[in-house]
Amino acid sequence: MVVGKANAQPTTQPTKHDVLYDLRGVWQSLAETEFFMGQLDEAVADFKKALELNPDVAAAHVMLSQIYVIQGRPQHALPEIELVRSDLMRAYLYPIAYYALGQKKELDAALTRSPRFMLFGTSPTKRSSG
Repeated sequence: MVVGKANAQPTTQPTKHDVLYDLRGVWQSLAETEFFMGQLDEAVADFKKALELNPDVAAAHVMLSQIYVIQGRPQHALPEIELVRSDLMRAYLYPIAYYALGQKKELDAALTRSPRFMLFGTSPTKRSSG
């Protein structure tokens, strides 16, 4: 018995953009895995590689800012936070970096601009007793 060949549909070759997009995803996934494994230097390098391939990788800036704080380099976190597009995410990240830097004035200002303060009118640093 001879089995006939299935009608194969012509396939298009991936474009350079498609390949770079896929590679960006690979580098980002690798970096996230390294982050969760505690391999922070490797994660930094791979998030940067993902950003080289696509500067709009929002998660990379968020993760880099967190890694820099964990590594005791919060001054490096601030430029990354500035590149985060989400106002809500920046409102979350700035207080962390300012706290790690010991910049109380900036920390208080960032907390005052936080969504919690905007919604409830109270700063987390000025809790009422009682």
